[in-house]
Amino acid sequence: MPSSSIESCAALKDTVPLSARGHTKRPRSRRLANRHRPSPSHQRIFTRSPRRPRKTKSCPEKGSDFKPIDAYQYRDKRGKISPTGANRELEVLSHAFTKAIEWGYREAHPMIEGKFRKLLTPPRTRYVEDWEIVEALSLTPQRRHGSLHAIRAYIKIKILTGLRRGDLLRLRMTDITSDGIHVQPRKTAKTTGKRIVIEWSDSLRQAVEEAKTARPVDIAPWLFCTRRGDCYTREDGTANAWESMWGRFMERLLAETKVQERFTEHDLRAKCASDADSLVHAQQLLAHADSTTTNRIYRRKPERVKPLR
Repeated sequence: MPSSSIESCAALKDTVPLSARGHTKRPRSRRLANRHRPSPSHQRIFTRSPRRPRKTKSCPEKGSDFKPIDAYQYRDKRGKISPTGANRELEVLSHAFTKAIEWGYREAHPMIEGKFRKLLTPPRTRYVEDWEIVEALSLTPQRRHGSLHAIRAYIKIKILTGLRRGDLLRLRMTDITSDGIHVQPRKTAKTTGKRIVIEWSDSLRQAVEEAKTARPVDIAPWLFCTRRGDCYTREDGTANAWESMWGRFMERLLAETKVQERFTEHDLRAKCASDADSLVHAQQLLAHADSTTTNRIYRRKPERVKPLR
């Protein structure tokens, strides 16, 4: 067979190596061109104007136009729902004006020097009777260690010392010494810094020993501690776990004993002040700087007066 016919049958002139097929020059893809093309100008994200810089000093130099009448209007409207809440909120507002004067935003305080008066709220009069304490301590614990043991010891120490909840729950084992219980009230730690030492009595020593036995963790540094050995009170003053324990204790107290009315830990503090021999002794136990607060809020027993003749 002639050679020319062989070349034509094998198509040697039209054959292209496989490895060279990818190098052929082809037209550019529109999809690739669109990828590098700038985004349309009608998109909001590209046409949005930049945000203006934030003002560094938004408060006026002379302060706001807040007047005592504004505080009175808020007091009367808020007081219809909660008089105590209205007073507490206005105390925060008054402190804010004090800081505004300190920082130079105001020159006069609109809520001091007789310009404002809070609502008069009657003090709480709930007095926990002795038989109610006996009923509370008569509840039978279901475990050797647990919340009921701790609360029973807590109540005993509370009515003997009158300590606040935060101070009592923050008691460390190092605060319990041979001469008594050393306490620095947290409420006055940053003002007067006064410390008190509660001397021992047989009842107080026994109550503290019960609190030690009720601890779930023996090596914990706190007299009252959680199952993990932590303090019940947090840095911000809250004690959610303890409040839950106290709530369950109150429910069981009302269901299993003759007690018909709830009492709070504040009522136990008032019982300590009410059972004290004198107002001076009550003021010392409660670590009050002024006896007026002790007499008005915490001395809840009726005053006995002898007849003239």
